[in-house]
Amino acid sequence: MERAAYAFTDDDVQNRKTYRCKLEDVDAGGASTMHGPMSATPRVIFGLVKE
Repeated sequence: MERAAYAFTDDDVQNRKTYRCKLEDVDAGGASTMHGPMSATPRVIFGLVKE
């Protein structure tokens, strides 16, 4: 069994807005498995972020 890691960065989000998503993985044989839903709420504290 081979493992993989994935990351996704969405640069078009709003502070304090909750986003929900599901993830589907498909194995080499074509079988699909759904995960989630998951949620995330970005909360930037101004003054602590360096640009």
